[in-house]
Amino acid sequence: EADIKTYHYTIFNMRKLAMSNGQCAVSHALRANDPFGKYKPETQQPVRKLKVQGDETLRELKKVFKRFLRKKIKETQERGFFTEQDVAKEMIRGIFYTAEDVEKFSLALAEFQDKKDFAEKAGRFLSVLINEGKDSDYIVHTRHLEHISYIGIKNTKNITIEGHSGYAAAYGMSGGRIIVNGDVELDAGEFLSGGELILNGNATSRIGYHMSGGKIVLHGNIENSSGYSSVGDVMVGGEVMIFGNVNYSVGSSMKGGKITIYGNAGENIGKMMEGGEIHLEGDYKSLAGHYPNPYIDKYRAGLIFHKGKLILDRTTL
Repeated sequence: EADIKTYHYTIFNMRKLAMSNGQCAVSHALRANDPFGKYKPETQQPVRKLKVQGDETLRELKKVFKRFLRKKIKETQERGFFTEQDVAKEMIRGIFYTAEDVEKFSLALAEFQDKKDFAEKAGRFLSVLINEGKDSDYIVHTRHLEHISYIGIKNTKNITIEGHSGYAAAYGMSGGRIIVNGDVELDAGEFLSGGELILNGNATSRIGYHMSGGKIVLHGNIENSSGYSSVGDVMVGGEVMIFGNVNYSVGSSMKGGKITIYGNAGENIGKMMEGGEIHLEGDYKSLAGHYPNPYIDKYRAGLIFHKGKLILDRTTL
């Protein structure tokens, strides 16, 4: 258990660094003549502040969130990645609210978005409200906000996000359904173990990282300005369906599960693959090269198909 907490803590710090730099630092780039581009990123809209007619419950939620924003919560290996959720859970204890109150609260968040750590804390706070709420279906509005990260952490409910989502949407989700009617940033569906994540937009990279179950469906592209994007890295189980293009890697170090790309795929398909299946229904640039290594080879496995035809069985290499 200590190793798992240490791993989550390391991932957390890496993402915090990426978020502070404003991009995921990578060194790869696509070749020239990129065949992708059918789907275009959504146009960025200016951040707006909306006025929401208040009521007593909304005022109470805003007051608690304001206090939550001011809290300096020290993340340590002992306290773990989910410490802020635990703090928020204690802070909302005793407040009776409904799914409608959560929706109103999401609209009212605009007045706080100039505060430090808003994007991360807003997502965590919303996740706690939904996880602890009595209703099963929720609507969250984000089009008027900067991209909010961590919406749907450890989710088991049904959430519709009207707008963009930032880093790590549906992190650790184990049930229910999340629909994002907008773009998502890095690590959507990370550590997903159950439920369904439907993405009706584009994504930047690392969709389904280390997922072990459930299903992810993306109706746009996985792409970013660095030229490096990926899906299914270290995937253990579950299913991912991409109806757009992936401009670089598919199934790197995957150990199980199934990935289907209906658009075009990039290069290094199936790099270090140890299991599972990759189905390519469009064009692709290249499969990952085979580099003989006695240690790696004894774990190497997995199948890659192109338009229904088996083109690579890694167990035979």
